[in-house]
Amino acid sequence: VLLVLQPSAGQTRRRGLERLAGTIAGGVVAALLGVLLQDRLAMALAMFPLAVLAVTLRPVHYGLFTFFLTPVFVLLAEPAPGDWGLAAERIADTVLAGLLAVAASRMLWPLWEHRALADALADTVRAARRYAAAALAHAAGAGDADALAR
Repeated sequence: VLLVLQPSAGQTRRRGLERLAGTIAGGVVAALLGVLLQDRLAMALAMFPLAVLAVTLRPVHYGLFTFFLTPVFVLLAEPAPGDWGLAAERIADTVLAGLLAVAASRMLWPLWEHRALADALADTVRAARRYAAAALAHAAGAGDADALAR
């Protein structure tokens, strides 16, 4: 829940969806690899590029990060080769955590960003208008531009 929870409701929703999609897809890949790779050395060789891709993509896209990281965790924690039950548990845990994070964000941030956008844009336009008036007044030599900007 804490990994998904972000400073705003919209960001939490996006992060939760990325986590959910990445973990489900990564869990499917982990289950397939768990069935196909019966040898621990083969699993280790498969985990290395997955781990490198996960670390590389972390700053770029959270969903891809979780996609490549999930098989690494699942294969690493598998009790026995071919046991794909852990992949299903990880997917179920991620779904539950995502739902809890969205519920927590609704309690902590009941307003979505787009609802405040009109007021923020209006404030920005007013500030830009005051600044432009002050700059023009200053350029024309009309006195104290700071006083005009207020």
